[in-house]
Amino acid sequence: MDQSFQDHLQDHLQVHRSGRHQEGFILVAMLSLAVFVLLLGSGMAFMAQNSLQVGGNARANLRARVAADAALESGLAVLKAHSGPEQLQNLHQHVVTAPLAGEMQGTAVLSVLQHDATAVLVQMKGEGQAENHARHTSLMVVQGTHQSDPDVFAGVVSMDQVVSQGTVALQNGAILHANAGQMSLASPDLKTVEVPVPQVQSRSLLQEESCQGLLGDTLLTSQVQADALFPAKTLVCVQGNLAVAAPLVLKNTRILVQGKLTLSAGSLLENSLLEVKQTLQAEGLEVKDSSVLAQQDMVFQDLKGTGRVLLASAEHLTVVHGQQNNVPASSLTLIAQQNLSIDMQSDLQGIFWAGGKIMRSGPGKLWGAMAAVGSIDLGKGSTVVKIPGLGQDWLPGKYRFRVISRK
Repeated sequence: MDQSFQDHLQDHLQVHRSGRHQEGFILVAMLSLAVFVLLLGSGMAFMAQNSLQVGGNARANLRARVAADAALESGLAVLKAHSGPEQLQNLHQHVVTAPLAGEMQGTAVLSVLQHDATAVLVQMKGEGQAENHARHTSLMVVQGTHQSDPDVFAGVVSMDQVVSQGTVALQNGAILHANAGQMSLASPDLKTVEVPVPQVQSRSLLQEESCQGLLGDTLLTSQVQADALFPAKTLVCVQGNLAVAAPLVLKNTRILVQGKLTLSAGSLLENSLLEVKQTLQAEGLEVKDSSVLAQQDMVFQDLKGTGRVLLASAEHLTVVHGQQNNVPASSLTLIAQQNLSIDMQSDLQGIFWAGGKIMRSGPGKLWGAMAAVGSIDLGKGSTVVKIPGLGQDWLPGKYRFRVISRK
């Protein structure tokens, strides 16, 4: 083989090897590019998935917040629909569910923070839930103002006429007003005041409780017997008449009498609730921080009141020789669905309210008000000192609500 042929063969082999090297480099480059594109795609897919997940969580959190707010709005609607003074007492810790679809759920818990004669403060806590276990809590505080005629318990107010055989003194802004037959002391420019009839017959002090003790006709003659039959903080129902024939102490008692109740001189009713379906007659009774309600006539002879006392009759209420201890710190509320008669032997703080007439006598000064659908007879004269807000919680009317905070 000559030299030229060998040189030509060598060159050919060298060129062939060089081509193979170039093809291998291109293959490696293409594989590297494929791996890079794959990694880039995987990263972008991961980022897209993560973005979708974040977006989904954000939407779920927003839906949970919407559910919580919807629950608050539902709670506010329930509050407005049950805005009477009596109804509000039953809304404490009341749970409201919002009408939502799908995975959205919303509930609100109503808590009555404050409740007095003129205003109420309610907190609502809304809990919202949505998909992806999303949760949100919203809070709302609502204030309600009692919408009743403030002039009803602003002094001496009658829808008929007011008569007096002596001087009538009005203090602290107290008014004297009668819709018919006004006295000269009455304000001629005062608007007509509508005094509502007290609905004692529809009220009950113990309606939501069940009897834990049952008795028939009962005669109490000793303190030992009273303590055994009427244990503290226990509702005892007497299915007949109850007579207290000795001076006894009934403390922290809850008694429902289906018949008549009579109490002898010297007895003390303290921190108790007493409801009588027929008549009540009491002599020399001291009532301290207690409420007594009767569906028929109530008659008290030599009554002494201490602290916050409520006496209400669905018919007539008569108090002969009524006195009150520690007047500035006490409150005596006398309510009769028909006529009310009160002989004030001392100064009294409280309200007298009657669906019929009010007959007042005695030397005592009234710190409060009297209101009657019928006429008011002040006897030989009276002094009345206005106490703002007193008695408003008994007046029919609703609360007007406004949101004072929300977060």
